[in-house]
Amino acid sequence: MIIVPNKSIAASTLMNYEQPLAECTITIPLTITYGSNLEQVESVTLETARHILANSQYGVTGFEPAVRYKELGEYGIAFDVVLRIKNVVDEGILKHQFIKAIY
Repeated sequence: MIIVPNKSIAASTLMNYEQPLAECTITIPLTITYGSNLEQVESVTLETARHILANSQYGVTGFEPAVRYKELGEYGIAFDVVLRIKNVVDEGILKHQFIKAIY
């Protein structure tokens, strides 16, 4: 462990070689109505997620997206879709593309 005083950091020029160009995982929260076929919802959601990742310049090709049901809520069953983006600044646009496609 190396301890660097705040004074030294504040007076220095730092180069971050990792961000914002690092891949990262994002989740998109969705809710479906009760009575929906969960297997079909998962299948369609994963197919859509794979399509977006393979065809968007912002998605990480080859990443296997995931669907995680998480809550029996007031209005339906809540779940997350897990995707991977190439760059943290691209989160908004990839979410935009996915939501349009899944709708």
